[in-house]
Amino acid sequence: MPAYVVAIRERIRHQEDYARYKELAPESFRGFSPKRLSSQERFEVLEGADATKVTILEFPTFDEARQWYFSPAYQKVLDHRLRGADFRFILVDGSENE
Repeated sequence: MPAYVVAIRERIRHQEDYARYKELAPESFRGFSPKRLSSQERFEVLEGADATKVTILEFPTFDEARQWYFSPAYQKVLDHRLRGADFRFILVDGSENE
């Protein structure tokens, strides 16, 4: 069953660190098989806190998505994201049609 990582960017705090994160992050997917469903700055917040960008990645399984996030490759670039921007990252299990 697929799983989804929803990354909600709330604001950029340090442009250089965020740019470095964007440059290095794609390498962290090596060995994993996510599918980018959306990565847009065009969206509408219908309820809740504002955002500046929303990205949705689909992974084959919840475990693979979790393994990617906690992988040494992603953890190596994560510090740039934490310094560069405020995000909410949510991992959600997909559902099968009933």
